[in-house]
Amino acid sequence: MRSYGFFFALLAAIMACIGFSQAKMQPSDVENTCNALASQTFTLKNLVNTIHSQNNPGPLEDVYEEFDGLFDTILADIELLGNTPIIQDPNSEQTVYEAYSNFIQAVFELTDDLSSAASVFIQLDPHNEYKIPYAIRIFSGVVDVSVLLSAVDCKTRRHLVNMNGSTQAYLFNMISLFPRGSAYDAQANNQKGQVDSHFDSAVSSYHLVTATTASPYSNSTAS
Repeated sequence: MRSYGFFFALLAAIMACIGFSQAKMQPSDVENTCNALASQTFTLKNLVNTIHSQNNPGPLEDVYEEFDGLFDTILADIELLGNTPIIQDPNSEQTVYEAYSNFIQAVFELTDDLSSAASVFIQLDPHNEYKIPYAIRIFSGVVDVSVLLSAVDCKTRRHLVNMNGSTQAYLFNMISLFPRGSAYDAQANNQKGQVDSHFDSAVSSYHLVTATTASPYSNSTAS
């Protein structure tokens, strides 16, 4: 059930393989890929809602597949964003920021709906107490690596670390496209700060469903 946003991940991978590792995106490309990523995230959010409302375990495996698709798409986008210069045109700044906000909104709605669905998801499959938080942690690691870098495997960390050893997740790369000190830079950073709490709340909600049991919460990172 991967959406068309995966096309952009495939395109980026092909470009890297044939020697375009220094490829740069134009602002319109950044806008399009970010909106595609938002659409992909909303698709997962709608799938979560369908399972929740219908109490149907059938599409649960699709949830993990969609998370995998998002993961692949974001890693591919990071490869291109790292070579993209700061946006100087005010109109382009606005359209890219709107796309950025669209993705942030998608993340907010997805994490909120995952939180709301926690009890149903665990009822449908008790392993979801650990599997869903694990998927969220991996997703959060490429969206905003400051959230839970320890949850990301070593191979992925290498994708997220630049020549100077600093981590560069998706939101970091997007924010770096706005001129430092600009209004869009400040607004984007403010939204990024809110992402952390949404991810944390989504992970915690699955523990809270069974908080009275003896199950150790540290198992939430088990696969």
